[in-house]
Amino acid sequence: VSKNICQSDWGVDMNCTVSTNKSTGHLIIGGLQYGEFEGDPDIAGVGVFYVFFSIAATALSMSMLYLGLQILKYLTSCSHREKDTISKRVAWSDVIEGIILSCSDQQIFTSGAYAITLRYAQGCKISAYHYNIVGNMMLMTCATHLMSVTVVSQYWKHKILAVVRILLVTGLYIATGLLLANQNVAQTPRWPTNVPKRNETDSLLVLHAACFQSDTAGVLKQTLDDSFKDSDSFFDKTLLNSTPNNKIVGWNFFILMVLWYGFAIIAEIVRLWYHRRSRADAHQRAQRKGPAKWVYYIFWFYQFGGAVFCTVAIIYSFVYIRRLRSWMGHSGWIQPDDGKNPESVPYTFGQLVPIFLTLLTLFT
Repeated sequence: VSKNICQSDWGVDMNCTVSTNKSTGHLIIGGLQYGEFEGDPDIAGVGVFYVFFSIAATALSMSMLYLGLQILKYLTSCSHREKDTISKRVAWSDVIEGIILSCSDQQIFTSGAYAITLRYAQGCKISAYHYNIVGNMMLMTCATHLMSVTVVSQYWKHKILAVVRILLVTGLYIATGLLLANQNVAQTPRWPTNVPKRNETDSLLVLHAACFQSDTAGVLKQTLDDSFKDSDSFFDKTLLNSTPNNKIVGWNFFILMVLWYGFAIIAEIVRLWYHRRSRADAHQRAQRKGPAKWVYYIFWFYQFGGAVFCTVAIIYSFVYIRRLRSWMGHSGWIQPDDGKNPESVPYTFGQLVPIFLTLLTLFT
């Protein structure tokens, strides 16, 4: 989506000019005077923001609890008096796995709705500020999905459902990559991704996102090429600074998520093969007890590493969005609604839908 595409395909004309109001000293951005920027609570509302974070945090806390139960199972000797305790741990592990999958499934639909919407007419109306928020909420979603694939042992218990999940999640990863790659356009003006300083009152964040985007196709491919073209580009520009070209907040986490996601799929296939091969008689299983235990330990550390990485990614995106919302709320640019910042009110219709959807987790 770009300015020219919006005009030709959707009939949406937009003002991408920037000038100065000599009487107030503030910028006139996209035809908007200071204090005329329209908030969008359905995207940046406090309810939507904390719903996305709460679902990711729930999946995170359940993953840590699950891994704790798993390592206790591996470390505990299987005496007769402990069999009942271990069976209860297994039962709780099944419940926790169901909650993690429920969190992932819920965010498939909510984040999918945002991704689809931004590819059409709404993409011509959204500001760079709201676009940045959506991009990092999608990163939270990707982390939640990655946790479910990495941690949940019963992910492939229902194979058809697992394949559907993998296809949908893969589609969301591609959509997230497209959203983030659009911020890498190397044209003037550069896409504003950094949070302005507290004392700054003007920012191009209020300008339409389409004003920064290019008509050129293949932006995702170009951004990936910029990220992987050599070792310096990958380690320094991409992983350390998240600047394949322009600064893309969270691009480094996204690249690592994609790599880990691919590895997780391979690991799940290996685990399925291993379990099938391990279906032998009791004597054979007893003979393999020692080596098998070490395999479980290695796999546990792999799961723990994935959970820790997802934790860092979720916290990073949460802090970025919170700082961005805080700056916008104090900048004076948002037009008040009944004297209030509309994005600080959690009970608009567009926010209540995802808020009530979180209750589905209780029925898992």
